Amino acid sequence: MKYVIGIDVGSGSARAGIFSLNGEEKGFSSTNIKIKKYEENFVEQSSEDIWNSVCKSVKRVLKIANVNKNDIIAIGFDATCSLVALDKNDNPVSLSKGKEDYWNIIMWMDHRAKKEADEINSKKHEVLKYVGGKISLEMEIPKILWLKRNLPNSYKRVSQFFDLADFLQYKACGNNIRSSCALACKWTYLAHKNKWDRNFFKSLGLEDLIDKNKIGNIVKEPGTFAGYLTKKSSKEMGLSINTKVAVGMIDAHSGGLGSLIDKVNNSIVIVAGTSACHMLNSKNPIFVQGVWGPYYDAMIPNMWLNEGGQSAFGSLIDYNIKKHPYYNKLIKDIKNNKNIYEILNKEVDKLKKENPYSIKDIHILDYHYGNRSPIASSKERGMEIGLNMSDDIVSMAKIYWATIDSVCFGTKNIIDTAINKGYKINSIIVCGGAGKNELFMRELADICQYNIYIPGHEESVVFGSAILASVASGEYKNYKEALSKMNKKAKLIKPNKTIKKYYESKYKIYLELYKDKLKYEKMMSNF
Repeated sequence: MKYVIGIDVGSGSARAGIFSLNGEEKGFSSTNIKIKKYEENFVEQSSEDIWNSVCKSVKRVLKIANVNKNDIIAIGFDATCSLVALDKNDNPVSLSKGKEDYWNIIMWMDHRAKKEADEINSKKHEVLKYVGGKISLEMEIPKILWLKRNLPNSYKRVSQFFDLADFLQYKACGNNIRSSCALACKWTYLAHKNKWDRNFFKSLGLEDLIDKNKIGNIVKEPGTFAGYLTKKSSKEMGLSINTKVAVGMIDAHSGGLGSLIDKVNNSIVIVAGTSACHMLNSKNPIFVQGVWGPYYDAMIPNMWLNEGGQSAFGSLIDYNIKKHPYYNKLIKDIKNNKNIYEILNKEVDKLKKENPYSIKDIHILDYHYGNRSPIASSKERGMEIGLNMSDDIVSMAKIYWATIDSVCFGTKNIIDTAINKGYKINSIIVCGGAGKNELFMRELADICQYNIYIPGHEESVVFGSAILASVASGEYKNYKEALSKMNKKAKLIKPNKTIKKYYESKYKIYLELYKDKLKYEKMMSNF
């Protein structure tokens, strides 16, 4: 038998999964990774810690799956779009105010570079057309500009900056190849022209990134063969030196790839977890203000990708649950936090049976952590209307339900914005943790009035990296063939048409909440 390994590095863990070439899941393993948070906007990680965690997960999953290392023909990586810095000897360089080299990664969620992002956007450079009109402070160039200005000694020591998935591929096979997915989406690389725009970097005083090849000049599509495991990395991972390594991609995009379903056209793929990414593919570039892209070769070869996003998705639901006065009493009565959702879902189902409009006067604007799309502003904040002082399970269930609906309205807003610019959408594919919450998915179907498809592989992100590996191995010639052989049947959730008018009214209020927020801010602008 021949097998491939998909490796996913998310915000909190490094996961590895083994798949046969017909898509059979042989086993999964996960290892936690360290996160350092300090001040309000600083979030860092360590490339050494992440690589060690990857190796632990791979070794462990080989034992779990009882698969011989010589039967693993290829591996693929995906990771968060976090910034990694190495010196000329491939050792970590500090990106931390504490100047400890161990902390050499600025995480995607780190918001230290707001000033730099605003400055870049003020220049209105041509490359900004391909990031939705505005560069995000979550992208890599604002972070590098921040580093040069605030930690100049660290900046001078850096020989190579990597997106995290590119670092992992480099660490595995030693070849400095960059992914068109990562560079187009987070670094302003013009993949459709196969080049960097040096004038853009020169305008920021960052032309040395290009001139000294600090951010890569060999760029290939995800799933391309990058090389074989080095002797050192093969030993560290417990794999054969004959194992092929694929060019990787960003974790959300891997989830999008691993979620694609045959015979479902004009779909939007939502990779839904702590935050959410919304993937839209088209044959021709479509420019949507406030939605990242269009990016070429970022997810599907020879196609353009737009990427919407909600910075607070599952995290907002968690936040509103935990701040409710009934939360502490509830967790005393249950064994673990996972049961909270089961209890609340049952409570919401009771409320729905009694009165499907039970929360008609509770309205939430889900901008608590800013709005990534379509407003594209990290400074936006949320609103909640219709609250009372009840501290029982019913009150908690109503807030939980209203928060889910708010997040779903945010998704609908992104979809409507894309449709207004020319996209055709008739279904939604959801992967990630949110897809496992049946109430959440029913609400999403009812609010957006689309069929929802939940991929057959629960670990869609890991599976996406396994697809990359299967193509890089040469066993399959492209994504389409690999998916046709390795995919599983998706679960379908249909919308309730009878509730459509109710949610249309709630959605109108959702949109008005933002207008009201702007009005109140204007009233207080003199203070």
